Amino acid sequence: MARKLGPTEYYKTELRNAFEDENGFRYSHDRKRLFKAPGRLKEYVAPEGLEVICDRAFEGRVTYESIYLPDSVKYIGMSAFDGCRALHEINIPQGANVADSAFYGCDNLDQTMLPHQCEVGVADAQGCRYINHGKTLVKVPPQLINYTVQDGTEIIADRAFEKCKKCESVVLPRSIKKIGNYAFKDCVNLKKMNIPLSTRVAKNAFEGCEMYTPAMRIVIWGLIFCLCFLILVACDFLLFGSPIFPLKPLVRIIVGVIIIIPCYKALKWLYSIKY
Repeated sequence: MARKLGPTEYYKTELRNAFEDENGFRYSHDRKRLFKAPGRLKEYVAPEGLEVICDRAFEGRVTYESIYLPDSVKYIGMSAFDGCRALHEINIPQGANVADSAFYGCDNLDQTMLPHQCEVGVADAQGCRYINHGKTLVKVPPQLINYTVQDGTEIIADRAFEKCKKCESVVLPRSIKKIGNYAFKDCVNLKKMNIPLSTRVAKNAFEGCEMYTPAMRIVIWGLIFCLCFLILVACDFLLFGSPIFPLKPLVRIIVGVIIIIPCYKALKWLYSIKY
């Protein structure tokens, strides 16, 4: 059963069959939804009756300086104006539902013009953009090959590395707590990455990546447990000359704990660094 799309999403067939005006803007046939904006222009005056600026409608359109939206606009989608570096003037209709990521990378836009939940973000030397005082990584340029996420970062946002097809390795700090939906979607060349074991990873975070599947994480956890158990059995046999069961003497339990805790910590560290 197909997933129901949100108000700012659309099917590829809708884009292919869209109405295109004389300037190259592509709309739904009822003119209520803007799917895609062309490049090269500096100004956009939306038509009356427009209700939705769809996800990524203006993404990467670096020439736009001013955008005027009618009061009829109800939704502004994810990354709708992402990377519009020249944009310095826009009106946002009162009551419009604006995605948090709508204005990432709009460096010339005054933060006071935006809804409170929206941030422009700050880019590092490699062009990777952070918000929330550096705690959330929200956008990575697609040409990146190797990247070390800043210390103190806690969240890899939804779709942060999406379609970074050249990316081969990512180093995460131990401060990472969450990896969001589709965070590494279609990173087809991703070969090396460490994931701290305490990190919550969305089930679809690595969709389209050959390197990683959620099942692999379960397999590695199982191998860690089995290896620790076998080491405990071997040590019990060597020390006491008998199998581990039944565990009668209290000393066996103490020895087992002494053995298994460092084994677990070592393997956990190894998994965190290598994978």
